[in-house]
Amino acid sequence: MLNRHAVVRRWVLALANMLALISTSVAQAQTIPYSFEVDRFSVPARGLLDNFDDGAIDPNWDSLFGTAIESGTTLELSNPGVFGFLPAAVDSESTALSGFGIGMGGFGSFTASSTWEEAIPSLSQGFNFALGSIDSSTGNVHQLSIGVNNTTAEVAGVLGGDPGLAVGVLSVVRDSGPGNILSLQRFTTPILASDITGQIVLSLAFDDVADTLTPIFSLDGGATTQSPFAAVSWGFGGGGFSLATSSTVPEPGTTLLVGFGLAALGARRRLPARAEKGRVERQKKLRRPCDR
Repeated sequence: MLNRHAVVRRWVLALANMLALISTSVAQAQTIPYSFEVDRFSVPARGLLDNFDDGAIDPNWDSLFGTAIESGTTLELSNPGVFGFLPAAVDSESTALSGFGIGMGGFGSFTASSTWEEAIPSLSQGFNFALGSIDSSTGNVHQLSIGVNNTTAEVAGVLGGDPGLAVGVLSVVRDSGPGNILSLQRFTTPILASDITGQIVLSLAFDDVADTLTPIFSLDGGATTQSPFAAVSWGFGGGGFSLATSSTVPEPGTTLLVGFGLAALGARRRLPARAEKGRVERQKKLRRPCDR
């Protein structure tokens, strides 16, 4: 029987391989510069902790895209980023990291938290903490993120939820093939800039008995917490976390196929050799004249 670490490693590799196949169609637009800092990541029940104080992103995280620098005691996520991160008709410039795979479905309940330095996102900006999992029965990728975003009315019209400054939860399901969006839901709780009085703690609590994931947040460094969002059914065998920041611009007609939050736990950099070989062979076939 596989031990816990082997199960988690196998699941993370499976998710990485799956997301490596998701493609992007990118249309670049001018976005607003962004920069947000993460102070801490932790899952106390599993003994996972990163204080971002050793000057290196590896080995706990992989930089998926954009500019991520660990310096002093924080991790800074800023632009220049990569375009083509959010779904639907929204252009976005984003920076994201993935890391810390975790066993679920029988491994016990936990609360995972990311602590961000106090910041009020400008219009069209935001930062998010996410968990992604693969449905073993369908191969579909499920992503749930919680973040603080300052959304324009146009972008809110595409993604749902309230425009303006808000804490939001975005739930996305993508198919196992090209990564087409099967469902997307966004729920928000509007906040005021004055509500942010300390570090911002974004958390996802997994209940191993009920198989649910509940978003939780704090705007005062953890002194008080709020959980206005409904628990989401999450009966999967494992998952992986990501940290992301972005700046958005509405861009009607643009098709973006890389998902939110976890858009790749990421494995675009670690495309398996077999998949890469298959891609090369397909390209060769396309170049040859058709046989009669």
